[in-house]
Amino acid sequence: MPRNILLVEPNYRTKFPPLGLMKISSYHKQLGDRVQFVKGINQKVAYEFWDRIYVTTLFTYNWKITIDTILHYKKLVRGDLSRLLVGGIMSSLEPEAVWQETGVVPKTGVLNYPHALDDDTDLIVDEMLPDYELFDEVDFDYSLINDSYFGYSTRGCVHKCDFCGVHRLEPKFIEYQGLKPYIQAINKRYGEKCHLILFDNNILASNKFDQVISDILDLGFHKGAKFGPTRKMRRLDFNQGTDARLMTEHHAKLLGKTAISPLRIAFDSIRYKDLYCEKVLLAAKYGIKNLSNYILYNHKDTPEDFWERLKINIDLNRDYGLKIYSFPMKYIPLDAKDRTYVDEKNWNWYFVSGSRTSLNCTNSGNS
Repeated sequence: MPRNILLVEPNYRTKFPPLGLMKISSYHKQLGDRVQFVKGINQKVAYEFWDRIYVTTLFTYNWKITIDTILHYKKLVRGDLSRLLVGGIMSSLEPEAVWQETGVVPKTGVLNYPHALDDDTDLIVDEMLPDYELFDEVDFDYSLINDSYFGYSTRGCVHKCDFCGVHRLEPKFIEYQGLKPYIQAINKRYGEKCHLILFDNNILASNKFDQVISDILDLGFHKGAKFGPTRKMRRLDFNQGTDARLMTEHHAKLLGKTAISPLRIAFDSIRYKDLYCEKVLLAAKYGIKNLSNYILYNHKDTPEDFWERLKINIDLNRDYGLKIYSFPMKYIPLDAKDRTYVDEKNWNWYFVSGSRTSLNCTNSGNS
């Protein structure tokens, strides 16, 4: 008998659609189940019986709104917690704390193994196509959902940076998952998309980088590629950034053949100043002049270090005709339950507040 499945994303602010829920939707639809998605606390769905309710989680600093959402939907299962499944980043990083707050034991990590959700099927959730029709009946507009492919070419990261949770969420680095069958299957079911957004956490660490780029080019994301009757410029985005420590001239040359825009390179510490500048200019050598980076602050740096990194981008733009968009990103510990953390060794509320105001004027290409 078909089951009624409710997928819930808490009402926190996010640019991208919940890829995990999109894959869970495809999983259940393939099993013949009825699936509905809601954003936040939705009173209308309280009057239906749900065989299973999934609540996704994102960042730990979204703690309160996420916990409140879980507790609300916990009431709908009327004590049968086997019908309430919680997963995602926050619950994977802090499963014990989520359990203590809600009484629900989360599903942790990636659902990349058989029988993760049901004992009687070998379907692997992480291998499902995302359901691009999931949001058709909701009054919420996810940016880029209609014109972009979302996915991964690699998983995990070779580093274990203390400010990053990737090594805990995806402890095994996977060199390449294969893009062609994935994109071609999306084309067949939902039609072609204009842009390709990949959430790889360290694409340059892959020994199969050449194959990744070759497949991306074969899929039509070469430099200058246009899409559809309007001839809109296509865009490739390794959204989680590339690692300047690993970038070689070979990497830059291959990336320069693609429709990458922007090239994201993190600038997490002033000690990488020379390396960062070298790699930015290496990218520019191969025609990549639209770049973006997160400027981590409130971590192990000082306010002076932070402002120097911003100025370096302004100088690179002015001196080499680049367009680097600097996005200051405040460090928040992985277990923080809100955004209030201040590194008292080098920072205070005044400096942090001043750094936040730079969000309004850090398009260094226009500085």
